[in-house]
Amino acid sequence: YFTGLGIYSRYPIVASGLLPADGSDRAFSMWADIRIQRDTVRVFNNHLNSTYIDNDDIDYLSSLKFVSEERTRARFSEIAGKLRESYMRRAPQAELVAEYVAQSPYPVVVCGDFNDTPQSYAYRKIRGDFGDAYVSTGFGPGLTYPESGMWFRIDHILHNDALRATGSRIIHKSYSDHYPVMATL
Repeated sequence: YFTGLGIYSRYPIVASGLLPADGSDRAFSMWADIRIQRDTVRVFNNHLNSTYIDNDDIDYLSSLKFVSEERTRARFSEIAGKLRESYMRRAPQAELVAEYVAQSPYPVVVCGDFNDTPQSYAYRKIRGDFGDAYVSTGFGPGLTYPESGMWFRIDHILHNDALRATGSRIIHKSYSDHYPVMATL
């Protein structure tokens, strides 16, 4: 079962593969080797585990309602549990992506929805010593998840030192609950 990920290219895709999640056939990451003239670049597209924070959680956090000490503690504990579980699920996914990235014989681009900020373990594990196209060429905080006032940059384009970012931007269009990131390498 595999849905939701894709890599499209005007250049020929000469090889591709999936990174399975939790030993199942459900992929959270894929890669493609793209031939550009005489060079080949390996592109990884990722969708790491979601936080499972729903609109009720976001509304609650946004309004910071104090119902009662017991109810507030229980609600925060429930939301913290969702976050903790998602961090724990993303950690091995990030480690697997980093392992596959390290094995690439080609220049590498790693992109997608990490569902995590640049301060997170998952982002730092995947990034390693790679460049972040938005950090080096973007302007402003680069917020890609604008839902319900919970503004975060959780979508990323990373590259190894064989490539150089010359531009990047966030496209402020509502194609989904995320704003797309675009970079020129």
